[in-house]
Amino acid sequence: MTPSESAATITLPLFPLKYVLFPQGQLALQVFEARYLDLVSACLKTQAPFGVVTLEEGHEVRVANETPRLSPMGTLAVITATEADKDQVLHLQCLGTQRFSYASLKTGPNGLWIAQDATLIAPDLPEPIPASLQHCSDTLQQITTALIVQGKNNFAQPYQFADAGWVANRWAELLPLDTTQRLELLQTTDPVKRLTIIAEHLQKAHISG
Repeated sequence: MTPSESAATITLPLFPLKYVLFPQGQLALQVFEARYLDLVSACLKTQAPFGVVTLEEGHEVRVANETPRLSPMGTLAVITATEADKDQVLHLQCLGTQRFSYASLKTGPNGLWIAQDATLIAPDLPEPIPASLQHCSDTLQQITTALIVQGKNNFAQPYQFADAGWVANRWAELLPLDTTQRLELLQTTDPVKRLTIIAEHLQKAHISG
């Protein structure tokens, strides 16, 4: 899917999680419910993405007579690797790509949630980091270097430490924010404003600046 498709609406299968996926963010999933195994099979056959949305209320595993509340914005995910274990649980590695919003939902086969009118949101344009926010990038580089040395780095390459949106998204994954705070960042379309919010969180946490 390309930025030129952003104005079109699409039908999109959804994977609700108690997690906020950001563009270029990595996501590990364990899949065992029939509805999500069907989703994965269809996506692998067509090389199509699925939508990751945040569960604001409800459970990730289906519960009888429960109607979960899903966030109105999410992020497309593409499957980059799969592995099945001896218990027939499918382990996925996924990468977040483009944000989307939707207005209406329906349930499909096996109770799979489907956004009927998802609209793709244009990706962040490359945005230089203002001097007043440079400490956000500098500190992130230091942390990333330390994580690489420890073998714990989970950022997908290429690293984009000079880009405001990318730096903000990576901090949104690292910081101990609650779901509401992460959703606020996901929904902030201006990359510099998003990074400004991150800087405020860093200051409160006495991490940088």
